[in-house]
Amino acid sequence: MPKPEEHYRVFAEDRKKQGDFEQSVPVDIVSLDDFFEGYDKPIDFIKIDVEGAEDGVIAGMKTILDKNPQTKIFFEFTPSLLKLRNADPQTVLKIFIDRGFKLYNMHDKKNEGCLEESASIEELIGACKENSGVDVFAKK
Repeated sequence: MPKPEEHYRVFAEDRKKQGDFEQSVPVDIVSLDDFFEGYDKPIDFIKIDVEGAEDGVIAGMKTILDKNPQTKIFFEFTPSLLKLRNADPQTVLKIFIDRGFKLYNMHDKKNEGCLEESASIEELIGACKENSGVDVFAKK
């Protein structure tokens, strides 16, 4: 179980867009590394959809990534939501690249039906419109 101080605040979508963080709901969290501690089967796929909290999720799954080199990850990448939490979008992507992952922009027509061309950090950030993002597939 998470410690009492380990929580994240969830905001109503309309208030988040307005930058109003006063009305929120505290939510307990537990890292994936802690949740799967002692789990002895391979973890092949992880889907992340946390609306700008990807940095925290990734920080909490480093052991899984180290023990499961075959793991593939699909996540929504929206730089504007990361910035709302003072997280650096480049750092989030760099964590994957530093661990040997190739990143694929699933909105890129070149990757339709197959993964042909990986994307750089700059290409992924550049593909994001002002308040939207891209779906990213990460694999080694």
